[in-house]
Amino acid sequence: MKKEAIKRWWNAESETFSMLCATEDGETFTHGQMVLANLGVVALILACGIAGWLEGGAAW
Repeated sequence: MKKEAIKRWWNAESETFSMLCATEDGETFTHGQMVLANLGVVALILACGIAGWLEGGAAW
């Protein structure tokens, strides 16, 4: 039951994300796409932090 509810939510349209990120009329995004986009941003920020740490930190 919970698995089906999660699957329905994952595939449902995210009205807020569609409103904020759609570049064309009628373009929509699902909750799943929203979650994956946010995970991608988090991964990018972590990669930048790790790269900075490996380089010895920022030169202030």
